[in-house]
Amino acid sequence: RWLAYSAQEHPLVLQLGGNSPESLAKAVARAAPYGFDEYNLNCGCPSDKVAGAGCFGAALMKDPRNVAELCAAMGSEAPGGSSAVTVKCRIGVIDRDGATIRQGSLVEAGPDQDERDFEGLANFVQTVNQGAGVGHFVVHARKAVLGGLSPDENRKVPPLKHGLVHRLAREFPHLKITINGGLETAEDCLAHLGSGGSEGGAVAGAMLGRAVVSRPWHLMAQIDTLIFNAEADPATSRRQVLEDYCAYGDAQLAECFKGPNPDYAPKLRRNLCRHAMNLFAAEPNGKAFRAALDTGLKADKACEKGVAGVLLKATALLRDETLDSKPGEVPDYGPPVGTQTAGGAQRDQGSAGERSSAGAVG
Repeated sequence: RWLAYSAQEHPLVLQLGGNSPESLAKAVARAAPYGFDEYNLNCGCPSDKVAGAGCFGAALMKDPRNVAELCAAMGSEAPGGSSAVTVKCRIGVIDRDGATIRQGSLVEAGPDQDERDFEGLANFVQTVNQGAGVGHFVVHARKAVLGGLSPDENRKVPPLKHGLVHRLAREFPHLKITINGGLETAEDCLAHLGSGGSEGGAVAGAMLGRAVVSRPWHLMAQIDTLIFNAEADPATSRRQVLEDYCAYGDAQLAECFKGPNPDYAPKLRRNLCRHAMNLFAAEPNGKAFRAALDTGLKADKACEKGVAGVLLKATALLRDETLDSKPGEVPDYGPPVGTQTAGGAQRDQGSAGERSSAGAVG
């Protein structure tokens, strides 16, 4: 239920959280038959449930030797050994009691704060690398403030320090360093991957999170050609993406019904459809699409219509121009609302907010 996935999702990383070598080793051993490409240890989550009461996540950065032990335990059960183990972390951690926050921003302790931050980060990376053989670190370029700040605040209050991550890549050239935090567009990624930022020392990878969820089409449709220099992007239109995704979703749903937990099917379908919610963000009738999708899921509690039945019905509210526009292409919706077409009828193009946002996204 939690580990199964489709073969077309490779390369795929399983992220684990914990502070017990024995438990993490067992978790990797349990997951190993499923063929994940890597196993990542979460050393970056700052939430109170994880880093506070749970004593793992970002709190682990306080004890690099312990992290090395945890990673070594994971590597002992990973099919690829230590080379299959990676770490996701911050540039450092600070307790809320020792942090000064003014006007929503973390105040630095002095002019040499960056140097101290880098020394701590470098020590963490070197200790984990030498102690467990970990060669890939995904670094969120902010500190984590432990205790008193929500995860959302921890993505806004601590300042971004991309230069420290690039310096890490420069001073540890034998390691793979992936940068994370504050990246919103493919152009942002290219700026770090190509030039190495203002600090030099180009990183090996760039990770995006919430931006992909909120704007999947506008951000991801051209990734193959822009980032990986492919001759063409696999997605030709959002109509094609939805048709392919519906086929995938219904196949997953069928497997669920045949498996030991068929009662999980409604939740599985909602999870599958949730990822399509923002496919038409900032487009005319995009909000109506989301509302129709939600209504369709609630009305078909027995999942008789599958994934395609509810998703494709909701797309009836969308314009052909939206569904069939190519990657990077701004749909042509014709004259603005309130103008007369050749036949004298007015064109309805969605709310003013949706129209202005659609123009900005293009």
